[in-house]
Parts: sequence; structure tokens; C-alpha cells
Amino acid sequence: MKPYLIISIVCCLFLATSCYEDLGNYNYDLPEEPMILGVADSVFQVSVGDSLRIHPILNHSMADTDNFSFEWQIQIAEEMRHETYTGKNLDIQFGFKAGRYLGIYSVFDNSNGMKYFYSFTIECQTQFSKGIVTLCDDNGQGKLSFVKPDSTVINNLYESLNSGMLPNNPFQLVPIINQANTNTGLTRYWFLGKDEINPGVGINANTLFFEATLEDNFFSPPNSIMPNYVYPTMLGASTGVFNNKLYLGTTSTQDISPDYGRYGNAISGDYSLAPSYIYVDFQYYLGFDIKHSQFVRFASSGAYYGVDYKVDTVGTGFNPKKPGLVSYSHMLYLNGATSYAYGIDSSNSFVEFKFMLNGDIFVTDYVRDFARPDLINESNIWIGNQLGIIYFTSNDKIYRYNPINEEVRALSADFGGKKVTMIKFVPNSDYIIAGTEGSLYYLDIGTGKGGNIARRIDGFVGAPVDVFIRE
Repeated sequence: MKPYLIISIVCCLFLATSCYEDLGNYNYDLPEEPMILGVADSVFQVSVGDSLRIHPILNHSMADTDNFSFEWQIQIAEEMRHETYTGKNLDIQFGFKAGRYLGIYSVFDNSNGMKYFYSFTIECQTQFSKGIVTLCDDNGQGKLSFVKPDSTVINNLYESLNSGMLPNNPFQLVPIINQANTNTGLTRYWFLGKDEINPGVGINANTLFFEATLEDNFFSPPNSIMPNYVYPTMLGASTGVFNNKLYLGTTSTQDISPDYGRYGNAISGDYSLAPSYIYVDFQYYLGFDIKHSQFVRFASSGAYYGVDYKVDTVGTGFNPKKPGLVSYSHMLYLNGATSYAYGIDSSNSFVEFKFMLNGDIFVTDYVRDFARPDLINESNIWIGNQLGIIYFTSNDKIYRYNPINEEVRALSADFGGKKVTMIKFVPNSDYIIAGTEGSLYYLDIGTGKGGNIARRIDGFVGAPVDVFIRE
């Protein structure tokens, strides 16, 4: 072997050995990270136009030097921009709209070039950010009232803040909440009425200012619009029955887009859908076709399947494709295994159907005469909970109904002979909120309670027909 080749090999082996032996001999001393108190993952509440002051505490051995610089960035998502401020503290007049804003507090250590980032949230509120939004019927005219936390009632708000009136014959208040985007949250209320000229109005949820008519929420509005019933969806849009046809609000764009939530064409099919139907987010629609007198289903995408389902009987059962109804009343979804529908059969009896929909299988349990037909009238209002208990109104009373043993019992609340115009469960509580002419009531339906009045709010113009509670 040539001498220069041997020398080259030896040098390479020496270098390789040197590199191997040097592994692990490096020590890194990370710079001291500043500890920021009072910002990270915090939520700051402010009212529109008020001062926002955030004064973080910086714990660092060099905190008293000029080694640090600071930057605040507030994201304005709906305008696709951000506002930037400098300085250790944030002291600004908050001039943005009511809503939820994400922010980043950046700390720069100029001595070593390190950067640190801390996220926070700003909740900008108005006087309407906490309380009870109330839709009232004042002799056929829709009215907007708001109950402040101290139970003060503000009436005639829509007329005071906007030009025009709410729909006549009001029946529903629809809150639009994007539960999948915490930065968006509650954005709008729709007020609907049986009004051929003015069937619906949309207002900003924080300011109560007018934003759109119901007609504006259609890409190509039909010649006339009659709202039957509308459900808000978890994605911050809505789906509803108008003119007895099913419509879906679009969610294919960003939720800050003006087209988000608008209705396209009606779901095609040979059906005429009754106002009361079941909608389960991301699963299915189930309704009653009053044209053919049968239960019909739709996919979560809105595709019409009609009576294209299998029937499975677990009890005495019935035929959902030919239920024998001459008049349909309403439908209730209590939980994944229990739903009810009601109507009048050919013998003029008010009957109750129990069933469930499991994929493409319509599981029927029974059809039977309702236990208290003497309490049934055209103005009954029905609600049911996941535990299988149903509550319904009849004139000036509210009744608790247990379908298992067919017990019907009047709640103890006394409304002074006034007709009950609405009932609704109060979320995450043991209360029902009920309305009569001029008043709202919280009724205690907790364990061992008989529905006594726990709170009463008076002073409404008209009778409450729907509410949304903002905590």
C-alpha cells in the first residue's frame, strides 16, 4: 500500500474518533424566561367604548432594565385584520364592536433575541350581553323586551333602536350561535311571525340593531315566505321549514362571510312538511308529511328520503307510512331512544305515538289514546326533557306528564287565571320559564318540587311567546 494512502486512512480514523468522543460534551444554558402574570389564558371583559386596562406583572432578574420590549396584538376576525399596540401595559379606549376577540401579548428580550408569546381573550359587552331577550305578542304585534339582571324590564326596544316594526303574530325567537367557533359565539337573533308582508327580522345580538330581513337570508327568495319553524344549528346557521318545505342554511363559507347561513333552494321532493319536526344536528331530520299523511325522513345533508326506511316493531307498534292520522299536532325528541308524535286519528281520538329513528330503521313502540284528551286544544305548548318527562300547557295551567305510567299532574304555579303563552326549559337548571300576559315566571321542577313559582318578572308590554337567556 502506498505511504500517502496509509497516512490518509490514519487521519480519517483520527478525525472520526475525535468527533465520536466529542459527542455529548456541549452544555447549553437557556436564558432565563420571564414570568408574566395576569395575561396568559386570561379573559378580560369590557363594555363598548369603555377603557381597557391590562397591566401584567413581569418577574425576571433583569426586569428593571431596558432589555425588554412589548407588543399587543388584537385580532379583528370579521374584518380580517389586527390592531397592534406597544408598551408593557395596555391602556386603550375599546372602540370595537361587541364580541369576542383573541389577543397575543409578545415579550422580546433584546439582550439575547428571545421572543415569548402569551394568548388572552377580550369579551366586549353591551348592556344587552346579560339578561333575558323576550319576544312578546301585543295584540298581534311583535314586541322586543329585555330583562336586565336586576329584573328591570325594557320594553319596545326594536322600535326605539330601529325604524320599522317586528313581524305581526310573532311566534319564535331564534338565537344564532356558532358553537364550533368560540371566537364567533352568539351573533344574531331572528324574530319570526305569521306575517305575509314582514315574516322575519334579524338583529345584532349585542346591539339589537337591525341587520337583515328574512327575505335577505335567501339566495333566491320565494315569491312569498311563511316561516313554519326554525332550528339554530351548532355551526352558527339555521335550518327551517318555510312554506312547508325544508331549507338549510349554508355553512360552506367562513362564518364571517355575508353569505354564511343563507338558504338555498328548498329541499326537493314530493312532500309538504308540518311545522313541528325533529332535527338532530349532524344526524337526521324527521317530519310529518301532511300531504300524504306519513312520517318522512331526511339525511343530515338535507337529502329527502321520504318513506325509504325499514320498520321495526318493539311493542304493539304502528305503521309510520300509514299512521292513520286525519290531523297532525306535533312531535317531540327527548333522547336518542325516545320520540313522540301526536295527532287526531280517524275515530277523532287524540293519540300518542312512541318511536325512535335508528339510521334507516324506524323503530315503532306503540300508538294509544292520550291519557287526558280533555286538556287538549289548539293552543297547547309542549316540551320534553331527556329523562322522558313531558310538560304541556292548557289554558292557565301547566301539566307534568309521565308517559311511562300516563300520570298527568298540574304544576302548583298559579297564574291568576291568565293563559300561559310560552314554556321553555332554563338550560342547566331545574327550572321552567313560563309566560303570561305581562309576566315571566321561573318554576322550580327539581326533585321533590311541584313547579312552584321561584321568581316572577312583571312589566312586559304584551305576552311573552319566546325568550333567550343570556348568562
